[in-house]
Amino acid sequence: MLTSLVLAGNATTMGKHVNFYNKLFSSEEEAYNWVINNHRKWGSPYACSFYLPKASGERAKAKIQRAKEKLMQEKKKKMEFMNEEVKAFLGRSSELVGCKGCGSKLSRKHFASSRFTSLGSHYSINYGRLPECPLCSHPLLSNSAKAKLVKLNERVEKAEKALEEAQKPAPSKEIGWVVGGWAAC
Repeated sequence: MLTSLVLAGNATTMGKHVNFYNKLFSSEEEAYNWVINNHRKWGSPYACSFYLPKASGERAKAKIQRAKEKLMQEKKKKMEFMNEEVKAFLGRSSELVGCKGCGSKLSRKHFASSRFTSLGSHYSINYGRLPECPLCSHPLLSNSAKAKLVKLNERVEKAEKALEEAQKPAPSKEIGWVVGGWAAC
């Protein structure tokens, strides 16, 4: 059995007995939040139960690894798309670029390739800056490129949520307690 103590204020001002609540939350964090949100100032401390996390096995580790690989794959696709958009923007043949935000005409020669850092590495992916208007900061991408970027962002977010879900420990049958509450001097 695991017990953690949650106190806000001075513990010596709390009452003499502990009120136990067998809520059986799925994580210690949920039990902690319940104690903090439901305890009344100057009252006796609350104890709230929760299921202790299971030790992760080989299946859980493999699931986490697959989720990490999927996330890196989605981030790499996004980075490659952004790099291609920067190259296409800088490789245009027209001398002027129109901004749909403020309507200004911008000379393409003022957009140097050094303005857009489009490098990434295997371990962490650093996204480059996409072309934007220097006057109003409106993106200078086509509508189809913006739509594709939105879809790629959604896929990255979905992969991040899948990784977060895979890393969340499954509850076991063992029970732990969070004890605490609010106190004031």
